[in-house]
Amino acid sequence: MIADFAGPAGAARRLAPVAGLVALAALMAALRVHYYDWPPNRDVTEYAVTAHELLHGRELYSDIWNPKPPAIFVSYGAAELLLGYGPGQIYALNLLCGVIILLGVYAAGPAGGFGPAAGLWAAAFWTAISGNILLQVHDPNTESFMNACIVWAFVLLLGSRGGAPRVRRAVAIGLLFAWASLYKQVVIAIAMALLLAHVAVPRAGAGRRSAVVEAGIVAAVGVACWTVFAAFMAATGRTGILIDTLFTHGSTYLEGLSAKVREALTASGAGRWALGAVLLTLAVLGAAGIALGLARGNRRSWLLLAAYGAGAAVAVVLPGQFYRHYFQLLLPPALVAAGWVTASSGRLLGKGWAWAPHAVAAVALLCVAGGEARAHRLTPEELLRGAYAERYLAARELGRRLDSLLLPNETLYMLGEESGIYFHSRRRPPTTLLGWSLWRGPLADRFTRRTLDDLERQPPDVVVVPDYFPGSRADHPVVEWVSRRYVAVDGLTELEARHFSLLVERGSPTAERLAEPGAGSGRHAP
Repeated sequence: MIADFAGPAGAARRLAPVAGLVALAALMAALRVHYYDWPPNRDVTEYAVTAHELLHGRELYSDIWNPKPPAIFVSYGAAELLLGYGPGQIYALNLLCGVIILLGVYAAGPAGGFGPAAGLWAAAFWTAISGNILLQVHDPNTESFMNACIVWAFVLLLGSRGGAPRVRRAVAIGLLFAWASLYKQVVIAIAMALLLAHVAVPRAGAGRRSAVVEAGIVAAVGVACWTVFAAFMAATGRTGILIDTLFTHGSTYLEGLSAKVREALTASGAGRWALGAVLLTLAVLGAAGIALGLARGNRRSWLLLAAYGAGAAVAVVLPGQFYRHYFQLLLPPALVAAGWVTASSGRLLGKGWAWAPHAVAAVALLCVAGGEARAHRLTPEELLRGAYAERYLAARELGRRLDSLLLPNETLYMLGEESGIYFHSRRRPPTTLLGWSLWRGPLADRFTRRTLDDLERQPPDVVVVPDYFPGSRADHPVVEWVSRRYVAVDGLTELEARHFSLLVERGSPTAERLAEPGAGSGRHAP
């Protein structure tokens, strides 16, 4: 074995995976330039705006509210400090997560006992799909950060060998799972599945007692991290709002979960296709892998991977909403399985047919890359126009125009969920809430009162109303407050007018200025 890596030929074998990974990372960076000024979805802009507000001194949950744990805002805030507030921040976060996942799915090959070839196939497939629009991988959502943590916890579990408990490795795994859970709590499903598999089939040279000790250390680290976070919130007087956010509000996701699962599995359209395609891929690759594992004696590695896939499926289901980006959690186990099956099949077939599985993988990779290439031939406008996501284009266009239209001291309020208006206009929100919880959920009444207090204290100069308002919410107190005080102005572009209305306060200097020729004329708000 050592002789295989000795001399010039051995050096080349050692450097080949490194060169391959560097090339794939460079290709990923180049491909993602296409999305550099892409209009982000509302979750991404919400994270960026919330982090921006935290950097300006507002406190999470009490002054600026979001139902997510704090890690996503820490990540966006750190990127803003380094790169500024805007597209560069989003591009860098997306690329960073992409490269970390790239290295993780590669490392799972050698760590699982399948060699560098398995890792390189998984990394190549990840590079090809890492900008996928259908699953919204092109945006740095919470799932991107979670995957970056979980895949490395999986790699550390795979690479664990020897008899005595590996304390430092267990602490590292615990920290990775804990940080991932601070992006979204559903990570606990994946952590539990992997730890159960770790205990069920202990690592080579170790007994079940060592595995139990290591699993206990992982769990203890996770509990300790959340305890520190809770203690910090208590010290800053935010225990009540933390409990309401993570538990009272969070419990609404589980309401009617079984009905939501049935709806997701029977609905038509891209969401069902995404779910079916990824689950089918996992099932086929997992079945092939288990068969190969039994034949080759790689039982522990395949059991851990099966647990990873099963835990990820549960994590997708737990929120009960089934948004496309949730299914990203299934990608790393599917890609790792693809690499492992390719490498294992080649070894099993022997020298005469060892090339065949790699040829099949190459064809599959070309098919995936060909599908992704279409997106890179189109502009964001061509891809999104006419779809629901066209609203993100309109938000970018209107937000940037408002940045130049409004005076430096003039403020705006977005009546709805399109946080991109704040992000692209670089105007700070005047209220505590950015998202949909003003309209529904157990905290809606509290947020309504707080929003009315904020607006009364400092009425915004401009209000942006999306096309889905007022609708069924015409009698909502915040909608009524806006309707009494504001009138709409003309002058929006065709794209903007399809998705938004622009309102100004009656009799205000802003209304007079925007009603001048060339700036639009006033009319009653809807």
